[in-house]
Amino acid sequence: MKPSDRITNGFEIAAGAEPEYHLAVNTKPTAALSALLLSLTLILTAAIALAGPAPQKPAGGSGSLVTIHFRATTGEAVPVTDLRSNDVTLKVKGRDREIRSFELIQFRGLPGGVARAPIPPPFATNGSPAGRRDTLFLIDDESIPSGAEPPVRVPVDQYLAGLAAGDRVSAVTVQGNGVNIGLTDQHAALRLAVAGLVGRGSRAESADDSACRTNRVLGALTGLAENFPAGGAPVTVLFFSTGISAPGVATMSNMGRTSGMAASAMCEVGARDFQRFQEAAFSSAVNFYVVDAADSSASAAGASNPLRAGLEHLAGVTGNALIQPIRNGEQDIQRVVRENSALYRVAFESEVGERNGSSVNVEVAVKRAGVEVKARPKVVIPKDGGRPANAKAPAAKDLLRDAKVSRALELRAAAYASREAGTDRIRLVIIFEPVEPSVEMKSAVVGLYDEKGKLTVQGSADITSPTSTPLTVAVLANAGTYRMRVAAVDSAGRAGTVDTQLDVRLAPAAPLQLSSLVLGVAEGGSFAGRLTFTSEPMTVGYLEVYGVGKTSNVSATVELADSEDGPTLAQGTTRVAGDGSTDRRVILAGVPIGQLAAGDHLVRVLVSLDGKPVGRAIRTLHKSDK
Repeated sequence: MKPSDRITNGFEIAAGAEPEYHLAVNTKPTAALSALLLSLTLILTAAIALAGPAPQKPAGGSGSLVTIHFRATTGEAVPVTDLRSNDVTLKVKGRDREIRSFELIQFRGLPGGVARAPIPPPFATNGSPAGRRDTLFLIDDESIPSGAEPPVRVPVDQYLAGLAAGDRVSAVTVQGNGVNIGLTDQHAALRLAVAGLVGRGSRAESADDSACRTNRVLGALTGLAENFPAGGAPVTVLFFSTGISAPGVATMSNMGRTSGMAASAMCEVGARDFQRFQEAAFSSAVNFYVVDAADSSASAAGASNPLRAGLEHLAGVTGNALIQPIRNGEQDIQRVVRENSALYRVAFESEVGERNGSSVNVEVAVKRAGVEVKARPKVVIPKDGGRPANAKAPAAKDLLRDAKVSRALELRAAAYASREAGTDRIRLVIIFEPVEPSVEMKSAVVGLYDEKGKLTVQGSADITSPTSTPLTVAVLANAGTYRMRVAAVDSAGRAGTVDTQLDVRLAPAAPLQLSSLVLGVAEGGSFAGRLTFTSEPMTVGYLEVYGVGKTSNVSATVELADSEDGPTLAQGTTRVAGDGSTDRRVILAGVPIGQLAAGDHLVRVLVSLDGKPVGRAIRTLHKSDK
């Protein structure tokens, strides 16, 4: 970039062995660049006119949108992925509600477990990475006697076989003293850990002990639900147990031990305990499944009717049927994998009188024969802002040093690098935005941590209008590897943090260097970067090339594909700007995307010098339906 250029926004540095980076763009282009942008705009004008005005942000205050997930499948649990918002009706408290946002979330593992080649995520998020599903196996090992572990190991293997390589999995025991594997895409390591699971249950568990164990189970499930709010990325949880106590159990049990003395404590399992979990689930992005981990060799207690009834009751609370892999073979597990390979996230605007923290009835229906809809029957509408009235709002700058990931405010964040003229430092531009379009932003900061964990670079966003997003922070950094944290707080006091690893340097294309590829749109003769796309007929790619000789000729082609090395699905047009007065050239590429299905797609720009290919830049484009 030239010093006079003004940076506005950018995209995430893609993760992987050879990360891609991003360049800077300007809102006040030079005369030469303005002419080039104008010529490209003329190409787009007709299509933009046909498409109508740009999508508008929904009205409403911060926190007024309420999110619901639903799954639409055929009778074989194969996801239906071509629904539009006008195919769906939503009723809240028996009344029709307007769908204010509508998004298909489709994971790269296709139905039946066939995975497509992974592509870099389009942006970082404090939910699950785009296109990669997250699954947690929660194991009630205190209900499983030693030697009776296969009903856990076998279904876990079957489930893992249906995932794509980049999908993340986790496995923990309820008490955390056995298997404890955090979210990872290293499936073999998790499989090995679960293979080493040793049950800690008694073959003669008393009713007293099962009631106390059930309390621990319900507490763990409730905590899980509360950690993933409804507006965030979806998470699938498979809970394995041989049985739990049904509501209505009250017993005395020896619980804690201090100085060798046993303390007696009352363990009650009431309907309210299950209800607390259900309320947390209604406010959560987690889809819970209960797996019966008892087999023919299980203890009499584990197979007894009261404890089996407890599992069935818990399954009813989750809204999903009890899974019995030993009885039904792979059928139940394969169905879970298939139906969770895609889902829809919709939102409606709550009314002022509804924002009191209570649950309300919801109904989701699809106007298409043969489509089965799975959605929770209730949703909790949080109090205004989703935060207790007396709670103090956090400061964004304080969140930089807080190790905890904050998810109350879901964010998308991205970063890109370009050359800073007159210095060997890299100009890094970070763009971020709330996923919920009606959010009003209050404060936001960005920090870069070096490999020793030291905060070396920090910048704050200039929020001139709380509803104007995305936000941008530009900083200078030495080339190297960093952990980037974006922290933001909205006007309702909700906090969000996003962490991602960055390898900050220009991409080599010997004898040239490339900035990152930025995707956006042409607006009023200038370029505007975007993190997501909806109804736009075209996207514009922006790429800078450095080290070009005065008489050298730079050319480029642009393609759409489903993977880095996959076949070309569509081609666009490119133009190269630069008069030879500097060693920098600017490549603009127009790609038609109006007919693209919702999901992730790869844009490739292939760069040539004097007719010889020297390198390429890639960028993942994320398209949603609304």
